[in-house]
Amino acid sequence: MIRLGIRYDNTTTYDQALTDDQQYGEVKREPKSRHLRMTAIGGIIGAGIFLSSGGSVVSAGPLGALISYTVVDELFRGTNIEKQQTKTA
Repeated sequence: MIRLGIRYDNTTTYDQALTDDQQYGEVKREPKSRHLRMTAIGGIIGAGIFLSSGGSVVSAGPLGALISYTVVDELFRGTNIEKQQTKTA
C-alpha cells in the first residue's frame, strides 16, 4: 500500500507509520542575520537608485521618462524571457 509517497508493508497500518515531522523533523523558516542584512542592503540600493533617477526624469520631461521606462522595461522583459528559456531547456 502506498499513501503520501510512503510505501507500507501489509503489517504496518497507517496509524503506526511515522509522520513527516516525526521522521524528518520540523522545517525551520526563520530568517538568519545574513538574510536580514541582504534585505537591508537591497532596500538601500533600491531607494538610492530611485531617488537618484529623479533628477534625470525631471530633465528628460514626460516623453523622455516614458521612452526611458519603456526601453528599460523591454530590456528586463528580454532578460526574463531568456531566463525562462534556459530554465526549461
